Amino acid sequence: MFLSVIILIEYKKFYFTNCMRTILSVLFALFFIGEIEAQISSDSLILYIPFNGNANDISGNNYHGVVNGAGLTSGADNQPNNAYSFNGIDNSIVFPNISKLNSALKEFTILIRLQPQNMIPDATVVFPYWTTYLFLWWHRNNTDSVNAFFQARMRTGWQPPNTGTSANNSFLSYMMYWCSISTASGYQKDTALVENQWVSIAYVYKEGHLRIYHNCTLENDWKNLPVIDELCGTGPVQISLGNVPKGVFQYGYRNFKGKIDELRVYTRELSENEVKLFVGDLCKGPLQPEIKVTTDPCYPNRIKIDDITDTAGYNVHRRKWQLSNGDTSDLSSFDYSFQNTGRVSVSLQLFTSNGTFLKDTTLIISSVDGKKFLSVNQDFITLCNGHDAQVQLAGGTSYKWEPCTYLNDCTSSSPVIKPLTDMDYNVYATDGSGCIDTAAVHVSIVKDGNPVYVPTVFTPNGDGKNDRFGISSTQMLQEFRLQIFDRWGECVFTTGKFSEKWDGTVKGRAVPSGVYVWTLHYKSGAGCGIKEKKGTVMLIR
Repeated sequence: MFLSVIILIEYKKFYFTNCMRTILSVLFALFFIGEIEAQISSDSLILYIPFNGNANDISGNNYHGVVNGAGLTSGADNQPNNAYSFNGIDNSIVFPNISKLNSALKEFTILIRLQPQNMIPDATVVFPYWTTYLFLWWHRNNTDSVNAFFQARMRTGWQPPNTGTSANNSFLSYMMYWCSISTASGYQKDTALVENQWVSIAYVYKEGHLRIYHNCTLENDWKNLPVIDELCGTGPVQISLGNVPKGVFQYGYRNFKGKIDELRVYTRELSENEVKLFVGDLCKGPLQPEIKVTTDPCYPNRIKIDDITDTAGYNVHRRKWQLSNGDTSDLSSFDYSFQNTGRVSVSLQLFTSNGTFLKDTTLIISSVDGKKFLSVNQDFITLCNGHDAQVQLAGGTSYKWEPCTYLNDCTSSSPVIKPLTDMDYNVYATDGSGCIDTAAVHVSIVKDGNPVYVPTVFTPNGDGKNDRFGISSTQMLQEFRLQIFDRWGECVFTTGKFSEKWDGTVKGRAVPSGVYVWTLHYKSGAGCGIKEKKGTVMLIR
């Protein structure tokens, strides 16, 4: 609290007395890329009350407090006039009309340092209510409004030991209540660790997730609270310290007795290190480097690597990434494309004034190619002149054909193609992740009546000449079937493959020389008519 003020004063004096040394200091700071000052970032700081001799706001927003009876006293650092004392009867400090809090908030942080005193049950409080000494509530309207109290954004206080609890235990409770939604809970501490002790408390809220810290310790972590971002009512937003409306005394709420040393309000979620920095050196522990790895959904070998370490309060002056293939980087975030598959290690080193801290992680690179998902039912089409064919695509959410020629729909997954000449198409498919895959489709136009040559003699004697019997054609045939029969009508060979030929054997045994009958069934291309042919071939050994 005092440290930041002293630094500002000394800096001004230093600047005006020695400009050259100031310039050298700036250059020195720039040299250490990534240097982080040992203080909480003032980003989204709305209210900052250090109570240094008054209740003024030094955030720059000038939301100064109105002191009602509370008196200056020594603070957590034992310096005089560094905190306010509340008598538990009629003292309060109110910060009225905090306009920057008069909006929907999905996240916020409250930091407060206080010393509760004289936490005892009140005999006038009747079960099921407990005595609760309120030290902060954030609300609309005025401090005498019971409605403002019960519809406050947050109200917090200490509950001393009560019926059904251990005699040496007390509770810090909180309640957030926005219009029709209410949540309440707390954490338990021994009274000896709270009564007359300086305690730093943080409430860190973001979209239904609330963390409560007691000094350095995360006491409660609720992740399923309602997402509450509005305040009820229409009056000015204010924060009141130390008091409650008289109308809620019947429910056990009492004015706070003790000291309050510092108050800060942010409209963002502070990190754990920032919270610990508020508490002070008591929380300082080793830096915990954290690595975030993001894989490109379209290219498994392309990785984005981020340093997401919470470095608040640590003087990080250098960073070094080391990959197992020998590559290095000093950037906080970088993209990398691996050229080989397999296991890869990534190491992050952070160098601070207190030592070097290390984090390792392992990646598995499954492929160095782009994601494949597009399938085509036929990528080589032989089409009879004047006829059409339909191609079926699958795997993508959208498609694009290039060139857009002789197609009835250039973005269809099942377009009809009717070309006048041979065509080569490229198909571009996009999937749900935005990845793109490609395929090629060739269309060959043929004339019906394609000539087919069938030999009349073959000699399967193993001399490498005319050893097999089959057909030949100047183009691929469709719906092809060749069958060969002996003189007794028994089928000795059959195939549906245009390139497959008969070697003159049946089940591995050579058949005798003689005349064999063949039948042929085929068409020249899609849309062409079926051709049936029959003939004989002489087998000579």
